Amino acid sequence: MKRLLILLSITVCLVHNGYANKYSEESNKNWHEEEIRPFRMNKINMLWEKAKKKVEGNRLADLYADLKLHDKLEGKLKKLKSDDMDKDGLQEADVLVRFRNIVFKYNLQDFFPIEDPAWLNDVPTNDKSWPIFSDKKLENIWKAASLSDFSEDELDKLREEFRHQQMKIDEFNALKDQVEDINDNTIHNNKNGGNDFPSAGDKKTAMKDTNRAIKEGYIRLQNMMEKSKDGVDFKDPRVYQLWALVKKANLSEEEMESFREELRHFEHRIEKHEYMQGQVELSKLGLEDEVKDGRYPQKHLDLEEKAKQYKHKMKKLHIDLQNRVNKVIQRHTEL
Repeated sequence: MKRLLILLSITVCLVHNGYANKYSEESNKNWHEEEIRPFRMNKINMLWEKAKKKVEGNRLADLYADLKLHDKLEGKLKKLKSDDMDKDGLQEADVLVRFRNIVFKYNLQDFFPIEDPAWLNDVPTNDKSWPIFSDKKLENIWKAASLSDFSEDELDKLREEFRHQQMKIDEFNALKDQVEDINDNTIHNNKNGGNDFPSAGDKKTAMKDTNRAIKEGYIRLQNMMEKSKDGVDFKDPRVYQLWALVKKANLSEEEMESFREELRHFEHRIEKHEYMQGQVELSKLGLEDEVKDGRYPQKHLDLEEKAKQYKHKMKKLHIDLQNRVNKVIQRHTEL
């Protein structure tokens, strides 16, 4: 009888401890699942969803606290921008850096892949050739800036703006990768009878917001470029290269102004093509859930064809301008 009581006591303890451990595990596992969208900003919610699959225990709670505070900063920044009270972009840059610091702190670089994490904290200021940007358009504009006669202080300020623009581009690319991952995982799970992946809708909305911020960033860069001593006339390197050649041709003021006007029209065409190409990409993104077997609707195909034809006209104009500039250079060289 005594042995039976001992066995019963042990069994009760084991059951109780097992239940307690299970309860503890469930509590630790599910405390962060109570709120589907615990943050106000889409970007923060998306990082949180990603982090829950990678970060565990107390560290996940620490991340939650950091994101709660950062969510408020993002909200304040949004209000500042809506009131046009961050004209120099310094507040936005500070919030971006803080967000990146959280990404690095919790080892979430797979959400925002950066080739050199030290880039944020180690900015050389005495080398005009630095940095090399991963975005080709940004890199080309930087090259044009480095060829101008900006002072060191002006170039340093420009460099900061370029870095912030690259951050936004990295963010857009990371969101794009996530949308593609969600679509792939959704297809896979549908085939296997389940789908527990979140909709890509929020991420697409965030992509549009980030894309708008990138466009605004380029406008800010253009305005800063135009404030150089020599007045950087053109931001596109193809146009700037032609203008640099024209300035070497020893033309009259009237001839110079005529070429300048033509090059302005050419640059406007380049910007228009970039806009059209951007519309094609956004259209393709919006149709991802509807398109099957790569069969896009006629409206999208017409948009693609229009952008393609415009690109062909732009290339022909570029070749024509190159030939004319070369003739002018040759003529004045002979003189």
